Amino acid sequence: MRRYFRKNRKALESKVLAHVLPFVAGTVNASGFFIVGSYTSHVTGSVARVGDDLAQGNREGALAALVLVLSFFLGAVFAAALAERARVRDKSPYSGTLEGEVLTLLAVTGLGLAEPKGLPFLTLVTTALLCAAMGMQNAMVTNLSGAVVRTTHLTGIVTDMGIETVRALRWAWSARRAPGSRGLWHTLLQYRHVPELNMLRLHTAIFVSFLAGAVVGPIGYLRYGYASMLLPIIVLVLLVSFDRSIGFRARRQPPVPEETQGAG
Repeated sequence: MRRYFRKNRKALESKVLAHVLPFVAGTVNASGFFIVGSYTSHVTGSVARVGDDLAQGNREGALAALVLVLSFFLGAVFAAALAERARVRDKSPYSGTLEGEVLTLLAVTGLGLAEPKGLPFLTLVTTALLCAAMGMQNAMVTNLSGAVVRTTHLTGIVTDMGIETVRALRWAWSARRAPGSRGLWHTLLQYRHVPELNMLRLHTAIFVSFLAGAVVGPIGYLRYGYASMLLPIIVLVLLVSFDRSIGFRARRQPPVPEETQGAG
């Protein structure tokens, strides 16, 4: 089994980037909205909220939004520091980050289940922990993918999908009109063998996986409460096990779907 995993490492990493981690992010983000009333990876919105609250003289609201931005930032710093430390020691740079995200989500789950009455700013603390978890994951995926993939937010993903859709249509049109073309259907069958269009497939998979997590997360929370956070925690623990046994590797090129690994 381990030999199979090592042989197919790149394809498995691609699936983790395109399917697993976006699902985790979607679950945490959507569940987080039900828990604290805020999307925890929406840094742009938090910064805009700082400006809005300052303009209205709401200093406490502005400070709370700033805490969320700072938490996301510190989560990214923590993940990057762990990665650099692991590289110096010639160890996997990702297990530590995944474990940190697990511990952070466990803290959120514990706070929610315990409902401590004497803890001030409980909602803010919970939101900050969720933001930090997303910052950790985003920094880790940035290193793992070579800075071409983000799994905790979709603004850039949807933008890239728009650009890549135009390129896909241009390729299909050119291929269909090329000498010796066998028609539109044959052209579409060759689509998966075109390296230039692999990123469209990757970004589409990320979008769908995030959406799936965004559906599953709230359903779980509405039925099971904070205990539903155990789902992304279990997924992350499995990724830690995979990383410790096989090991993720940072890459400079974008990951490609499994079918194109042998395409020339």
